[in-house]
Amino acid sequence: MQRYFIKSHDSDKQTVYIKGDDAHHIRDVMRMETGRQIELVIDNEVYLGVIQTIERDRIKAEIVRELKETSKTLPVTLALALIRKTPFEFALQKTVELGIAGFVPLRMDHSVVKITNEKADKKTKRYQTIAKEASEQCKRHQIPHIDKPRELEELDFDAFDEVIVPYERNNPADSLRHHLRAGGKELRRLVIIGPEGGFSPGEIDYLKKRNAVFVSLGKTILRAETAAIYAIGGIRYEYD
Repeated sequence: MQRYFIKSHDSDKQTVYIKGDDAHHIRDVMRMETGRQIELVIDNEVYLGVIQTIERDRIKAEIVRELKETSKTLPVTLALALIRKTPFEFALQKTVELGIAGFVPLRMDHSVVKITNEKADKKTKRYQTIAKEASEQCKRHQIPHIDKPRELEELDFDAFDEVIVPYERNNPADSLRHHLRAGGKELRRLVIIGPEGGFSPGEIDYLKKRNAVFVSLGKTILRAETAAIYAIGGIRYEYD
């Protein structure tokens, strides 16, 4: 059953009007008809809805009942260094499916990809669309917060209980799994993944000063997008 996120001001909790891209998806992509059941997420609560009318600019649906589900969101934000478009967006999509609560595109010294301030808003909207579609696909209750591209020094370390940095030069014995099992799984965590060229010495020094925890993802050197998915997947496994 298809799921859609509905803005609270579009609903009185009885009748819902679906507009914009979602209306286009229902009408022109899925070619749904009246009477079709859909899932609606309103203020992080999930409801069963039935399509009542299909118009050119909106879809009217009636709320049938609330669906009781357990949230799949992890208390984890991923800060991923800017890398090439395809692997970056793939990592975003998959980590959203794995349950991240937030995502930060990170400008770093060795990032090949550069996003100018003029293009930042457009890129952020693109990432928000990817996160929304991935959240609908994997039946999440909420869409992760997608931040604008930031510098490492702009990250709010104080907003988290712990900052984890997978680092290829770390001792394999200091594994992510060992660290997670030694600490509380409910901690609010920020995971920082470096670019293809790795962290610069200055970035390592800064992270150490901010008391980041460096961990190993094993003996294999992973691409940035693989490391991101691996790390979030490992946290998901321990959390469940």
